Amino acid sequence: MDNRSVARARRSKGDERRQRVLEAALAAITERGIPDTRIADIAARAGMSPGHVLYYFRSKAHILTEVLRWNEDRFHEQLQAKLGRTTTARERLMHLVRASIPDGRGDPHWLLWLEVWAMSPHDRELLEDQELQERRFKDLLAVVIGEGQASGEFASSLDATEAAVRLSALIDGLAIHVAIGDPGVDRDAMLRIAASEAGSLLGFEIGRLRRLP
Repeated sequence: MDNRSVARARRSKGDERRQRVLEAALAAITERGIPDTRIADIAARAGMSPGHVLYYFRSKAHILTEVLRWNEDRFHEQLQAKLGRTTTARERLMHLVRASIPDGRGDPHWLLWLEVWAMSPHDRELLEDQELQERRFKDLLAVVIGEGQASGEFASSLDATEAAVRLSALIDGLAIHVAIGDPGVDRDAMLRIAASEAGSLLGFEIGRLRRLP
């Protein structure tokens, strides 16, 4: 095996180990919360030693930042795949809403965000990454809204960026209630409320909504 092959093999092995740590960290954080999650907990789930985990990630805060980035990358990859199968801006907007609805109480994606929101005011790196990841979704919303306004599907009386901020804030607020198990806001209620508000904000008819699986 030549030197380049050896280097590729090492990178591949390193990437696989980082992936194991990220998956283990997400599971531990959403089960125990950041304050009660130790490097040893993450290491045990990943089948590594704490020292090995710290070889790839310098601190618990660094792990949280990397988990957020990794988790959001997966979310946006899946989202783009769904958006690629739509033909209208209205369909794309409803895909964005549906994709943002937690699976229910304890949804790992949203529990991670609750931890990030709680910690980011005290950690500049995490705050900057939180803002970056939130901006990704808002920008995507704004693009879809702008496309709908250009095609005449949505009213153009409201700036697309402002509409995206409003809808993003609404989605976040509703998602928190679903993720913590608020009996007054289940997944179908979130879909109904978010879709209704989107229709009112952008001037289009929602139509009949299918219940979520």
